[in-house]
Amino acid sequence: MTNKSDIYDVVVLGGGVAGVSAAIAAKESGAKTILIEKSGYLGGMVTGCFVVCLAGMYDGKYGERQVVKGNFTKITDRAIREGFAEWTKWNVRLEDKSLGREVTVDPEGFKYVLDLVTLEAGVELRFHSYGHNINFDNIKNPKKIQEVNIIGKFGVQTIEGKTFIDCTGDADTAAWCELDYIKGYGVTIGVRFGGLDVSKIAEEDIKTMKYGDSSFNPYGWTSIFNDNTERFYDGGHIDGIDGLDIEDATWAEITGRATAQQALKDLKSKPGYEDAYIISTGTHIGQRKTRAPFNQYHLSDLDENKDFKDSIAIAGNVMVDHGYMKIPYRALLPKKIDNLIFAGRCISPVNQAIKGVRKVNFTAYEIPRIVAPCMATGEAAGIAAAMCADEDKGFSDLNVKEIQKKLTERGAIF
Repeated sequence: MTNKSDIYDVVVLGGGVAGVSAAIAAKESGAKTILIEKSGYLGGMVTGCFVVCLAGMYDGKYGERQVVKGNFTKITDRAIREGFAEWTKWNVRLEDKSLGREVTVDPEGFKYVLDLVTLEAGVELRFHSYGHNINFDNIKNPKKIQEVNIIGKFGVQTIEGKTFIDCTGDADTAAWCELDYIKGYGVTIGVRFGGLDVSKIAEEDIKTMKYGDSSFNPYGWTSIFNDNTERFYDGGHIDGIDGLDIEDATWAEITGRATAQQALKDLKSKPGYEDAYIISTGTHIGQRKTRAPFNQYHLSDLDENKDFKDSIAIAGNVMVDHGYMKIPYRALLPKKIDNLIFAGRCISPVNQAIKGVRKVNFTAYEIPRIVAPCMATGEAAGIAAAMCADEDKGFSDLNVKEIQKKLTERGAIF
């Protein structure tokens, strides 16, 4: 049990882009906020797995327009000013950001930018800390989380909070709280190639390369510092892996690196790859979807281009750049816990595929999990958590119009 003076208004679990956005919004709303992250850096999939394209903020249905702003704009503008990001459209760098489809970042520089904006907001950070389990307030309210235990080299510590935001991406609290969820499978490993002649590669039409249960997608994303010689690849896809299983995750790391090396050998015979080499692989495997909790609202493909009165974010359709999916506040809220809210990629359904045929919710799976919408749901969750702590209410008891008002004041769109 922590001392009362150490009780946080908002405890954010997970320091990916959703968690960073949530923590900043909570602290800027006046809440004492702590952000807990398992790695030694912020940014999650962006900085650790080389998902350097911050997409999902563009909706072409009504002409070219940006549908994710707020913290996304604040953070990416800072990254651009610091020289670690540029506006792009399908891998082409742009002078006019009004034409931009996404912001492309340098992953190492983006770590630095996320450190800056988080600390400047006054958020307290805990790196190298794994969430371990939670304890409920069994005396006053058994539907209310009182503490989260974190574990690391330091042993076990307890963090007490008034509200909790799950931005782990894996919906860890859903398991700890015994909530209903569905699971998804499949992981990737990020790879950074150097020694390329990109001008020649652009003329090649190279198909995805299969290696048993793994594959390598040779479509790389630009490096804003070395766009003639380097590319980032969301490259090594491994099928049938449960990223939450320690044996599966270990095998995926090994297989992903082996796949990248084999792909490099095969690509060296093609124009532009003759002098290629691997600069680095991601610091951890990339999880596309692990757990998706059955919250108060579960998005489906039928929700594309649909409006919600309680919408708190918009996700542009990154697959076709045409259309959007609005995200209702209810999609962030579990059914049984009063002071817990989810944000980031775990709020949308798992994409189930049977023998390669997609069966359910492909669009609802693909759109909300992309970087920009994750930052948007994180911002809304941070505002809501600060309100709950200040008003001593559960998340379901808040007036959504007040959340929307605060989002508007921050320049966010919903």
